[in-house]
Amino acid sequence: MKNEAYTASRILFVAPHESSTGEAITALHMARALRIEGITCEFLVSPVCARLIAPYFPQQVSEFTGSRAANQALWFSTLDRFAPDAIVFADYPLLSFASGTAPLVDGAWLSAFDQLNLLLFTLDHLGYASHSGPVFFGPPHLPIGAFVPEPLPSRMQILRPCPTHEPDVATGGRPFRSLPRPVDLSVQRREEVRSRYTDDSQDLLVLHSTPSWAYQLAAQMGLMHHRRLSPLLEYFFSGLGRQVTVVSVSGEALLAPSGMADVRFVNMPMLPPEEYELLIQASDLMLTDNAVSASMAKAVCFLTPCALLCNSYSLLELLAQEDWPGRQIILALENERPGAIFPFDVFPIWSREDVDARGCCDAGGYGQTFIRAELFGGKSTQVALRNVLLDPSTKAALGAKQAEYLRRLDELPGAADLFQARAQ
Repeated sequence: MKNEAYTASRILFVAPHESSTGEAITALHMARALRIEGITCEFLVSPVCARLIAPYFPQQVSEFTGSRAANQALWFSTLDRFAPDAIVFADYPLLSFASGTAPLVDGAWLSAFDQLNLLLFTLDHLGYASHSGPVFFGPPHLPIGAFVPEPLPSRMQILRPCPTHEPDVATGGRPFRSLPRPVDLSVQRREEVRSRYTDDSQDLLVLHSTPSWAYQLAAQMGLMHHRRLSPLLEYFFSGLGRQVTVVSVSGEALLAPSGMADVRFVNMPMLPPEEYELLIQASDLMLTDNAVSASMAKAVCFLTPCALLCNSYSLLELLAQEDWPGRQIILALENERPGAIFPFDVFPIWSREDVDARGCCDAGGYGQTFIRAELFGGKSTQVALRNVLLDPSTKAALGAKQAEYLRRLDELPGAADLFQARAQ
């Protein structure tokens, strides 16, 4: 399977989602690798995704609009003009979303789509394509909603991006290495990147990443976790004997100013992919509350220590723990929105069991490449985060697990291995 390649010299990538960009970033990485091999790529994407892709493919990006009729006209004109050999959706089931996705699908479009005589693929980042049945969002007591993905066309093949999925498990599609092999930063380049955010070369640099859809949904649900994150991070990182700078990249000013002299918060807008990846690679630690984060997947590939800020406990279990400053935050969150404290691995939509059901972040594989840090874990989380920042043996153990996962990734085909140009 590793050497099998599909024959295509012109590939159209389709990324319709308007809030999540991880799928489109995978498509971008694929297209850049394919371009090196002489394969021509174009994109039909939402405006949000276009802003990330256009700097690298300035003449090859067309934007969807809010009009289904206009989008369908753009679709058919692009097929006529570009005449692709293959279409790769990132991801096809996203077309089923009732909101947050550029409108394209209706009965007439599906009928015409079934008549296409070319290679059809979908990426499957979150198991939407390979798992049947409805997908539920939000905890049972605060449901956000659910959707039932459109059935895949019979000729559509599934490509499972790794990392997050297991490299040697092909159930539900073909695994492939979706990120390029990391290039080591020179010491000088790393310090140059770090100096943009820190005052001293001995400072610790922590990257905090939250997807835009997550805090938008949380705000709609009245969940103020992000707005109360600053004092929790102060508790975790103050008193290390070194200045800690936490850079939050989200497009929103999520972190309130720090009240601690040795902890500083910097809110940053969304960064261009290459600049963002440099920041990931130059950081001492990456934090996210999204177990399926594309950013954390990149950090793992860069061998950057990572921590998932999760919650595994109920309100009563948390209040039974020893007293610590975060106890008042827990109570405040619950008072602001009854039911605000619930288990999550992907805030605010999925628990650990939900992530397992999607076939992501296997506990014995990719799930070993980051530490699980309980957001409301008090002293134990403080110790865990301090160890992953400062303890050489803890960092070495985590780095070894990341390196083993990368070794498994290297056995997979990359994007350029999946397709071969007809001219070659």
